[in-house]
Amino acid sequence: MFDWTSVNWLAVVAAAVVGLLIGIVWYAPPLVGGVAKRASIGLPSTEPIAAAASALVVLVIATVLALFDRAIGANSIVDGAIVGGVTWFGFVLTGTITIALFENRSVEYIVIRAGQALLSMVAMGALIGAWR
Repeated sequence: MFDWTSVNWLAVVAAAVVGLLIGIVWYAPPLVGGVAKRASIGLPSTEPIAAAASALVVLVIATVLALFDRAIGANSIVDGAIVGGVTWFGFVLTGTITIALFENRSVEYIVIRAGQALLSMVAMGALIGAWR
């Protein structure tokens, strides 16, 4: 059973902010924004409701990473990064590929979407793992 009292909530919030910042930078035109537009991925919405929903989703992801981190006894930046990477592999990559196949999306789509999630989740996991 997960121990909610062992979660460092300040680290969770900080990790969520890091995850959001990575997404903002990732989809900026100098990085993959132009490629994403050409791949018909579409860029993130600037609507306030979309920003609030994104913040909530990233906060949920950070919370889950913190719970997994505590459940397996991770206690370092490397352990946290591994938790982020394994969680990404087991849930995000497989889900992204499945959705992309059913929606007839390109490999470029998978790489862009999954790449941003990998970078975010590894960074978030590392921060949570390192912050005691």
